[in-house]
Amino acid sequence: MKDRLVPYLKKYESSDTPPQARIKTGTLSQVRAIAGYVISKSGKMYAASSFINHPNSSRGREAHDQLLIWLLDDGPISSQTKKQPSQK
Repeated sequence: MKDRLVPYLKKYESSDTPPQARIKTGTLSQVRAIAGYVISKSGKMYAASSFINHPNSSRGREAHDQLLIWLLDDGPISSQTKKQPSQK
């Protein structure tokens, strides 16, 4: 997992507080899981856990990577602060 996220994390190398991820991965037949902690670019800590139980679970790697990238970029915070279109 680290090798897949390194290109993304390199853009923060010069940052005073670069984002970090401490993640444990696991697989079984038809199961893929990740769990751990992510420290986002703003320094906020998130607990992360994802479990895929499906015959095609091996295809879930990208979904796990995107979840971690979203958290590293303060996804929950940025999602809340996006302006909603005005309703008339």
